[in-house]
Amino acid sequence: MNRLEFVRLITFSSAALTFSCNNNLVKKTLTIDAHCTGCGSCLATCSFGAIILPEKSIFTVQPEACTGCGRCLTVCPEQALMAAIPGYSVISANCNGCGHCLDACPEKAITLDPAVYSITSQCSKCGLCVAVCPRGAISKQQGAFRIDTNRCDRCGLCLNACRDAAIRKAEAQIDTSRCSGCELCLAACTREAIRPGSVPQIDPKRCIACGACRDACPASAIDGVIHQASIDTLSCTQCTACIPRCPVSAIHF
Repeated sequence: MNRLEFVRLITFSSAALTFSCNNNLVKKTLTIDAHCTGCGSCLATCSFGAIILPEKSIFTVQPEACTGCGRCLTVCPEQALMAAIPGYSVISANCNGCGHCLDACPEKAITLDPAVYSITSQCSKCGLCVAVCPRGAISKQQGAFRIDTNRCDRCGLCLNACRDAAIRKAEAQIDTSRCSGCELCLAACTREAIRPGSVPQIDPKRCIACGACRDACPASAIDGVIHQASIDTLSCTQCTACIPRCPVSAIHF
């Protein structure tokens, strides 16, 4: 077996590298997946000698040599290289949509989606949420409880009081393409709902619920493939193993 044949038989792992940008340390992930044919285009274009093919025939990146220029991404005929600046991600289970991170972000990279609290049809009309709301934003109107979004400050107390899980909360979303990694959102968050490193996103319009990503995930962080796959932001380790396994390229940072 020659060198190229061996390369074609293996699945390539990801290597992490760091570089300094605007005096902030930002993590960048480079992944070489199984589409690689071992043509060597990336090696030839890298003028920093950062991509190597050691004796074990696994392409890898030397963090101390890589500058993050991205030239190797543009020359790969198989598009086997992927790179992303993860930034930060929101832990859905911890976020109550208070909005403190929005006020702190100088790049306006954080939004609320949904932007307001609302009560769903699961409500049993027990009224416990009314009692705990400090701003009197919840009331009963025409036989149903409603939230006055002008008075609600998204404190999250009603979420804990609701025994029916009938309150849909607001939730922070981070645009990683705008995030500069300044860490101000981390300091502003009082619920430990923001963590360094973004979680891959699944495009619902492209996902075919085949389950390939779930099978590839070593952390068992992907579920719900009956209708559409979803990623548990708390369990995801950002290993990116799911990305190359998706047959319709529905997973991305």
